[in-house]
Amino acid sequence: MKHILFSLAAALLLLAGCETGPKTYNYQDLSFTYPATYTVEDEKITDGRVSLIVSKDDDNFMIVNIIPLDEDLIEEFDRSDIQSSIEEDALDLLMMDLDDEEMEIDKDSINALSSPEGSVPGILLSYDGTYFGDPFKGRISVTVLRNYQIILKYEATNDKALDEMTGIATSFNVE
Repeated sequence: MKHILFSLAAALLLLAGCETGPKTYNYQDLSFTYPATYTVEDEKITDGRVSLIVSKDDDNFMIVNIIPLDEDLIEEFDRSDIQSSIEEDALDLLMMDLDDEEMEIDKDSINALSSPEGSVPGILLSYDGTYFGDPFKGRISVTVLRNYQIILKYEATNDKALDEMTGIATSFNVE
């Protein structure tokens, strides 16, 4: 009986040590949260630019690019100029997928949603496709939060992973 109790106590300690809550990624004054079941990989910081991958597994991942912007330069442009620029950036990323020989994008599934006037500049492109014959749902999000341009490209093979990555995308915050 003591052996069973000790085994049960050891198992409970192991479970208590498992992290189940969301994790936070921080870069300077910018942060985002992601589920504990995801990992941050391939982080590269070059000239203040950050690129990394947040992934659940090989088939469900988000590529994150964070580009610091000169606040004085941002103030020189009006919102519509910034909005046009980020829409072009998102379209360029989509074109890379359309040109990828291993990837088949359902052109009828492409949908663009721009942020409304009065909010931060941003765009979300959504589309469905196959990669080597396996179906996925893709999203490209480009937005400007204060002095950062945040470019996200994510692919998911199921709705749960897509919802989790959408949660990551909406959690970006600048202090």
